[in-house]
Amino acid sequence: MKWVEGAIESMLKGIAENALLDGVIANNITDHYGLLDANGFVSKVIEALSPIGYAMCLLFFILAINDLATQERLEFETFFKFFTKLFLGVACIVFSKELVEFGWGISVWSGEVLLNIDTADAVALNPQVASGASGLLLLFTVGIIALLLQIAFGIVAACISIACFSRVIELMLRACFMPVAMALVVEDGMHGAGGRYLKRFCAVCLQGPAMLLISKIHSAIVSAPIEEFCAKGISSGGQLLSSVAPLLGVSFATVALCFKSSSIVNDVFGA
Repeated sequence: MKWVEGAIESMLKGIAENALLDGVIANNITDHYGLLDANGFVSKVIEALSPIGYAMCLLFFILAINDLATQERLEFETFFKFFTKLFLGVACIVFSKELVEFGWGISVWSGEVLLNIDTADAVALNPQVASGASGLLLLFTVGIIALLLQIAFGIVAACISIACFSRVIELMLRACFMPVAMALVVEDGMHGAGGRYLKRFCAVCLQGPAMLLISKIHSAIVSAPIEEFCAKGISSGGQLLSSVAPLLGVSFATVALCFKSSSIVNDVFGA
């Protein structure tokens, strides 16, 4: 029976570790930082799309000047205004790589700052089967429930990985189209589509740190219940289910908030 208890306690420890979610999200975020501009792919795409951005800048400038000329509103002041927009758009395209690297740098730096913040005391993750729990049927029931709960928390971890991967892919995609999007600055300035694109890129850059912050809040909420769960021995399947079910509910709510983090950060930047 000892080996059965040992297997159950191993599953209980896995449940307690996954319920914290702090390390799960942190590991996903830090691992995916290494995917940014893997093999210089994004830099190559930016270089390839930059000529298109320059052509769009010139086209928008010519169309704007032509529109003013046909309406007989072309003056030095308006010409200088549109020329300034042209200069700003071209400058943004020239420094597209630097803008992308700056956004990624802010993302990595803010993520490292959040990783070093302790929101709760360390929890001794050593749950055990109660000494009074005996009988093969009872241990089998506890083991089945523990296995199902571990699968559920595995699904939570998989959803977090999907959220992190989608963030990295969106970040790289927005970085690739940076030269084309910055050409729109010539049309409406930084208050138009080009400025909104830059704001949304910054928002996506901070989505990873936002998920880390969500994990820290989650850890602060569940650390006390997990410590209580680990402190008292598990004597029945019902006790195990009643102890862990609320933690599972909070974990799924945290995953849902991770997927919603993009809209939250967009609101912060007004994008």
